[in-house]
Amino acid sequence: MKIFGSPEPTTLSAFSRIWCILLITINVATVTAANASEEYGDVTGRIILQGEAPKLRPFVQPGDLKARNAAFCGALNIPNDGLVVHRENRGIQNTFVYLKRIDPDNVHPELRKSKHPHVSLQLKNCRMAPHTMVVRTDQQVILAAESDLKHNVHPYPIFNNQFGPFVRPTEPGQPIKVARFKTKEPLPIKVKCDIHAWMQAYWLVIDHPYAATTDADGRFTIEKLPAGEHSLTIWHERVGYIEKSFDVRVHHEQQTDIGDYEVPLERFKLKDSELVSPPTSKS
Repeated sequence: MKIFGSPEPTTLSAFSRIWCILLITINVATVTAANASEEYGDVTGRIILQGEAPKLRPFVQPGDLKARNAAFCGALNIPNDGLVVHRENRGIQNTFVYLKRIDPDNVHPELRKSKHPHVSLQLKNCRMAPHTMVVRTDQQVILAAESDLKHNVHPYPIFNNQFGPFVRPTEPGQPIKVARFKTKEPLPIKVKCDIHAWMQAYWLVIDHPYAATTDADGRFTIEKLPAGEHSLTIWHERVGYIEKSFDVRVHHEQQTDIGDYEVPLERFKLKDSELVSPPTSKS
């Protein structure tokens, strides 16, 4: 006999499945929140050259009449930023050090959103500056030009759409905003001016805060990493991967120093035509 108001067996089964799914979802969310890191530390170190620092020929030297817009660019000394090494301590500038991925729940609460909504690229004296920079997916790149020359800024992403706005001199406080990156990139991407071939930069487009580029001494610091084991990627434009996976342990409220990481000169594959004089490698 059917009792009025009693669910059909199939209806009861459907409701049961829905409740099970809801309970599993709630439990997973609770476990995830409980496992989110509450302990953080820093990582620092230096990327240095193994061997004598080479001296590279500049891209353009004063009096170079073959340079594009020679009347302006040809009057400048425009260095080759493809390998910048400190002459005394052999620190390698413009090296990327970063985590490829991390669970968003484990990012330090203060770093989940970028402190600065914009990062800036300057076009000055026929150069792009900075030569390397980290761009988070919640940030927008803005451009500022300080000469009468026409340039464009053309990134070569893998997963995002390309763009290449032409840039004229900008008024102070009125920079040009470019399209945002919608997703992270697997590697640092090249950015160039299609008018002046030597004008290049590299951007690491990433969706978390754990990335840095080395300074003039080859030093980097990544702050507030979750405590525990991590694998750092070390990448340079002339080498590609210096290290795909460099293991490091982070300790709570401590700064872990990996020391000096040496990179042999031959890995940069310099051509004799790029050098003022051939360097001598150290064993």
